[in-house]
Amino acid sequence: MNEQFSIEGKVAVITGAGGVLGGSIAQSFVKAGAKVVAIDIRPENLDARVEELTALGGEAIGIVGNVLDIESLKKMADQVVEKWGRIDILLNIAGENTPGGTLAPD
Repeated sequence: MNEQFSIEGKVAVITGAGGVLGGSIAQSFVKAGAKVVAIDIRPENLDARVEELTALGGEAIGIVGNVLDIESLKKMADQVVEKWGRIDILLNIAGENTPGGTLAPD
């Protein structure tokens, strides 16, 4: 890969990482050499995801948090900076695919 576009060693925070889409993205980032901070509101999903990411040989931590709560966001950011000193990449994948979760045309 072109080093100009490398994410190796970068700290990537991925919200919604316990879900299918966020988890898939987290896997790709770990495989590309990024340090992944998996964030999700559901601890049971998060624990399994972090286990999966580290089994791939990557560096990953999980943080339980709610992206709709400012204080939770501040706490999560502090935890990331305390662990790895910085945040290089932020991907917000948090959300649900639930019936009624989209807007009607009107």
